[in-house]
Amino acid sequence: MTAALDAKAKHVVLAHVERYSNLANDDEALNTLLAWGCRIQINAYSLAEEQKPSTKAFARRLLDERKVSFLGSDAHRTDHRPPCVKNGIRYVYDHCDVDYANAVCYENAKLLLTGALG
Repeated sequence: MTAALDAKAKHVVLAHVERYSNLANDDEALNTLLAWGCRIQINAYSLAEEQKPSTKAFARRLLDERKVSFLGSDAHRTDHRPPCVKNGIRYVYDHCDVDYANAVCYENAKLLLTGALG
């Protein structure tokens, strides 16, 4: 079974990494995960509307350092954490070059879903 899994393309995506306070203070561990091929997803909310300063700061630092592959909504239901991404997407486009912004907000997800993500 492991050989079958190894033969298939797989990607590890770490969700809402900006909430992992242990990684915020451990660049070596974060860089090791990236070197292993892990991808980072942060929530759009965390960039613009997050109330916890340390979470917002870490999300913004990850984006500034170009360590983010995906932007998520963290939506679970329409009545609890509804999908509000507009302000986060605006933040990405206001603070990143357009190619990186497009990749984080749209293109990387499309590549992952179609099996074309390298």
